[in-house]
Parts: sequence; C-alpha cells; structure tokens
Amino acid sequence: MNSNMPKKVIMEDKDCPLGCSRNDEFIIKGRDRICDLPGEFHVVRCRTCDLMRTNPRPTVETIDFYYPDQYGPFQGTKISEVHSSAISSPIKKLIKKVFRFNVMILPGMAPGRLLEVGCASGSFMHQMALLNLA
Repeated sequence: MNSNMPKKVIMEDKDCPLGCSRNDEFIIKGRDRICDLPGEFHVVRCRTCDLMRTNPRPTVETIDFYYPDQYGPFQGTKISEVHSSAISSPIKKLIKKVFRFNVMILPGMAPGRLLEVGCASGSFMHQMALLNLA
C-alpha cells in the first residue's frame, strides 16, 4: 500500500457539483468489493439534475486509502496529454492491426451521453471524448 496512506479516512458531505440546491435522494449503500477495505458508501441522486454520486465521500487528502498500489483498475491505464492521433510509430500501427481494443469495436454512434460505472483512471471516458473530436 501507499506509504503516504492516511491513518484515518475523513469523509465530507458535499452538495451537487452542478450547483443544485440540496435535494438528494438516497439510492443505495455499498462497500469496497475489490480490495475488501473497510467503509460504507452511499450513492445519492440529485432530485434537480438526476446526477448520482457518492456522498459523503472521502476527502481528497484521504481518498488514497481506497486506491492502494495493487488496485487493479488503475494498473496499465494512463491518460496522455497528447491527442492519440498525433502520435504515430510503426509499432503502434502494428499493435492496432493485431489487437482489437474495446474502443475500436464499439458501433458508430452520434455524440451523446455516456455513463461509465467504475471509471478507474478515466482513460476509457477520455478515449470516448477523443472520438467526438475526430
């Protein structure tokens, strides 16, 4: 585990990040099923905009507790600052021909709304956003 890991996780109660007045509805309660770490998490839905989120949530300073080094969804994911089409190399082209990545087998769709549950590093959502730029 991360050596900078906090001794105690501090939870914070936050309003809807879209600026709606406080009017949340409790949806479901869950726990960490990947690393079996202690804690209980409530998912709430904003009755104004329908955004669902964890609330209360760990603070920025203590959330590392739930993302130890062996946390699988983060392993091997990285978002590059450079648009992926700007990088070209013979090896990258060969890899794309040999492997069919999930992003490449999605049906063509018009830009719209997307919900990603368990987004890990956000790399899949990042790839989806880049497809809308093409």
